[in-house]
Amino acid sequence: MTPGKFAMLRRKLQKDRDLSKIMTYFFDHFADHQEFVQMSEPTRHEEVEIILPIVVQSMFVQQRTALKNLMLLRVPDQQMLHGGFTAGGAMGSFFYFEDLDMGLVGLTGGPLGGQLVTARFRAKTLSRKNETL
Repeated sequence: MTPGKFAMLRRKLQKDRDLSKIMTYFFDHFADHQEFVQMSEPTRHEEVEIILPIVVQSMFVQQRTALKNLMLLRVPDQQMLHGGFTAGGAMGSFFYFEDLDMGLVGLTGGPLGGQLVTARFRAKTLSRKNETL
C-alpha cells in the first residue's frame, strides 16, 4: 500500500464533488486489499461513533433506521479510520481522516437496491466556549 494512494484519497475527499467516485476509489484501492486490512487495528473513536448513526439516518429519509454491527478500524500512521456496518437492511462502509476531520460514508442494498448513496461528514464538535452562535 503506497503513501501515494492515501494522499490521492485525501485529495479526492477534500476536492472532488462526485462522492460516489471517491467511494469507488476507496473500494478499488483500499477496502478489500489484504495489505490495507493488515495495516488496520480495531479501535474506538467517540466522535465518529456519535456522528455515523446521525449521518446514516439522514440517508434514510423515508424510514427510521439504526446503525448496527459497526466495525471500526484504524490505520495509525495515516490517521485514518475505516470500517463497515449495517443499517435498515443496507450495507455500509466508511473512511475518515482524523487530521482532516473529514470522512465519507456509503450505503447500498436493502431498500436502496443497487444504488450507492454517499455522504461526506465531519466528526469534531465545537466546545461551548468556542461557539460563536
